[in-house]
Amino acid sequence: MGNIQTALETYYTDNGSFPLSSPDGRIIICKGPDGSLVACDWGQKWVSPVLGADKVYVDKTYMNDIPGDPHLSLGTTYLYFSDGQRYQIFGALEGKDEAGYDTRLVARGIKCGNEICNMGRSNNVPLYMTIEEYNLQIYCELHPKDAKCIK
Repeated sequence: MGNIQTALETYYTDNGSFPLSSPDGRIIICKGPDGSLVACDWGQKWVSPVLGADKVYVDKTYMNDIPGDPHLSLGTTYLYFSDGQRYQIFGALEGKDEAGYDTRLVARGIKCGNEICNMGRSNNVPLYMTIEEYNLQIYCELHPKDAKCIK
């Protein structure tokens, strides 16, 4: 998962945003047959068009294989959520005693395939809330009298 995070940060440096996510929690960064960006499957090569120095798009390989959960064949997957400015990536550890196990994330009840997600990494958003909830929290700190912020 650390390698995915490094690739995401490199992508951000190259493009000024993080890759968006598909509704089913995959990274939309693979080049489709028509050249558009599509959601990648876990284990697929991550090649994305990047604007080169000569202002022409070139293909850049960020990862030879986007790693899948070690138990992918048993139905456990990673999940990725992003709005372009923040991201969260989740997985499921086997035991509660493993480093990285997060009880607040477990309380969210997000499914990483057939397991509850219990570990993750993120950029500029806590793991225990959705990106949308966090963006609303920030908005309401700036605009506390807005109707959507008054409870």
